[in-house]
Amino acid sequence: IPAIESRKSMPILNKLSDNIEDVEDDIFAHEMPRAIKQISMLRRDIISFRRIIWPMRAVIGSLEPKARRFTKTDLEVYFGDTVDHVDKIWDGLDEYKEIIEGLNDTHDSLATNRTNEVIRILTIIASILLTSFELCDSQL
Repeated sequence: IPAIESRKSMPILNKLSDNIEDVEDDIFAHEMPRAIKQISMLRRDIISFRRIIWPMRAVIGSLEPKARRFTKTDLEVYFGDTVDHVDKIWDGLDEYKEIIEGLNDTHDSLATNRTNEVIRILTIIASILLTSFELCDSQL
């Protein structure tokens, strides 16, 4: 049962990977509101999935010695494969977590850069208007 459940996780990981690629595209296409919403949703999904997988790792690792007492067949290879598979899922989730954190940092940097550009333009406009107001005031 654990092996079947862990193998069902691979399509979920693939979907997370596809969604991460979509977020990357949105960030660099300047779709900021959509990107930040997707980043938040992906973070939530990754955290939830990690909460599910973390206890599974410990349980599967401890099952093999206990199962040996109740079965005549050696299940060490079976449990070893299952543990490897769950570890692979965990490593994938860890990688996706780091990617999402990097994308969030990139999003923040781009948003800050854009804000700085707007402030720079507003400063130029304000200085031009201030100069013209001073000229008008001196002529009165």
